This record gives sequence, structure tokens and C-alpha cells, in this order.
Amino acid sequence: MSKKAWQLATMGKTESLQKIWEWAKAEQSTEELNNEFLLAKDDRKMTAWHMAADCGNIESLQKIWVWAKQELTADELKNRLLLAKDNREQTAFEVAAEKGNNKVLEILRQWAVEELTPEELNNISCLSAHANN
Repeated sequence: MSKKAWQLATMGKTESLQKIWEWAKAEQSTEELNNEFLLAKDDRKMTAWHMAADCGNIESLQKIWVWAKQELTADELKNRLLLAKDNREQTAFEVAAEKGNNKVLEILRQWAVEELTPEELNNISCLSAHANN
């Protein structure tokens, strides 16, 4: 598995993620920042967003969310972050649900409600199942 330093930081110390973000923001264009940091995928097509959800790293998810809201267009935020799928066709929601991480799933759901239509929310099966529990 080929992972970038920032992707590894999502699985561990949030301070490392913050330092990498600050460096990237100072050194890269907005397009590079978005494509190589916020929206980049590894060889399993997982974004840092997926990995933070997979590891249950709420603090990293919160940081990525704040940065994404600042840097991404509404379309990128929706389609390339919230609804992005890995090579198993799973969104970060489904990754969190598979791990049984209800706290992460609830936080992701709260953010999704801000950005997705009711129909898009209903299409994420684990959210409707979670809402019914």
C-alpha cells in the first residue's frame, strides 16, 4: 500500500497532520493543495477522509472538514470528499459503519446534513440504518 505522509498522519497524531497542512498550504497552489492533500487517493482509492474515518480519528476528521470547507468548491466537497468511494465502492460513512464506529458515523452524518440533499442522504444506506437505531 502506497500512502503519503499526510495520509499516515490521519491515522496517528493530529499535530503531524496540522504541520503537514501548514507546510502544504504555504508551498502549494490551491489546486495542488486540493488534489494532493484533501482529495488525493491512495492505491485503494482511499482519501485521508476515508482513513481518518477508518481509524476513528475524530480530531483528524474535524481538521480535514474545516480545511475542506475553506478550500473546496461545494461540488468538490460533496462529490469528491463526502461521497468519494474507495476501491470497494465505500464512502467514509460506510467505512465507519463497517468498523462499528457510531460516534464517527454520527459526526459524519451531521456534516452530511449540511451539504447533501435528502435524496443523497437516503442513498447512503448506513445512514438510514443508523438513523433508525
